[in-house]
Amino acid sequence: MPARTWLAGVAAIAGLLTFAVPARANPMWAAIQDGNARKGRAGMRAIWATLAAAIVFFSTPAAAGLWLGQQTFGGDALLNRYNPTTGLYEDGVALTTTFGGAPADPLKASAYNGFAFAPDGSLWLAQQTFGGDALLNRYNPTTGLYEGGIALTTTFGGAPADPLKASAYNGFAFAPDGSLWLGQQTFGGDALLNRYNPTTGLYEGGIALTTTFGGAPADPLKASAYSGFAFAPDGSLWLGQQTFGGDALLNRYNLTTGLYEDGIALTTTFGGAPADPLKASAYNGFAFAPSFNPAAPVPEPSVWLIMIAGFGLAGTALRARRTGVAHA
Repeated sequence: MPARTWLAGVAAIAGLLTFAVPARANPMWAAIQDGNARKGRAGMRAIWATLAAAIVFFSTPAAAGLWLGQQTFGGDALLNRYNPTTGLYEDGVALTTTFGGAPADPLKASAYNGFAFAPDGSLWLAQQTFGGDALLNRYNPTTGLYEGGIALTTTFGGAPADPLKASAYNGFAFAPDGSLWLGQQTFGGDALLNRYNPTTGLYEGGIALTTTFGGAPADPLKASAYSGFAFAPDGSLWLGQQTFGGDALLNRYNLTTGLYEDGIALTTTFGGAPADPLKASAYNGFAFAPSFNPAAPVPEPSVWLIMIAGFGLAGTALRARRTGVAHA
């Protein structure tokens, strides 16, 4: 269970125990029972504040998690959750292949070309057929199985044409509205992000990326000058880039102004603390998940049980308070 859920559980249980303690040991409960208006109202406000805080923790999705595609020393694929505030890695998902409808060997990091999370929390991997055609496969981290796929195509004359080759695009991402975007380029090598409709197989819109100079958009950004992109849950666009020394940077790009507004310098860790800068060559794509745990994007059953119990006890307290006031 994520740490966020534990914190919310502690808050909710604390509120529930306030009601459970006998009146002799709990002045707040006694004030409610005896109809002491001032103390009763103050007590109820405190209780409701506690329960409301727990409900907010439970019902609101956790803040977006940043995930990096990395690998073990043996070359097996890992997706690691990275905390930009602490510079530490907090969680990981080991990817596998499947055989006969069950998880099989570890997936090699060289066997996929980027990953992304859809708005519903599902995890997608960019892979390819034996003939090199591009595929986006939905992967279930809980079962280790592939549950669906999208075969990408080119277009000609306003209709889908040949399969898109895996080497013909530079990353993919899902926007918060669910639209699918592919990183591609012009004949001159300039970077383009194209919106692709998996239903029709057509490209419906594009974004031409630029560099900046003197606080204004400048030359077109070359497709070779970034390594993957992602949309955060707030809709902001981030590009994977690097310093002149090869250190990894994630830069936020403003689609309206064409300017870079923020950045995240990635690091390695050693002894439970941030260490050297992470090299851009040391990770295989990045993505923002809509929740901390991609395998459980919705509240767990135990969470709902605590919430329901909290509402029940709060309702009982209110009824007892009204009864006390009426008898007074």
